Amino acid sequence: MPFLRPAELATDEARTLDVVRHALGALGGEFDAVVLMQPTSPLTESEDVLGALISSARSGAPVVSVCRAEQSS
Repeated sequence: MPFLRPAELATDEARTLDVVRHALGALGGEFDAVVLMQPTSPLTESEDVLGALISSARSGAPVVSVCRAEQSS
């Protein structure tokens, strides 16, 4: 395991964006893309992820989702 999430980011109220920012900071470096897969989407296949990355690259859209988010976090 490369790092542990701090206690304040390991709660039911922690915002996903803050968790992702922490992970990227802990890993360091620069990234061309970040993929966030929620555990509530267990049927997502590798082809779905690849398709989202291709769609983002082609369209220039910074975010690609398979459905509208109920809550922005």
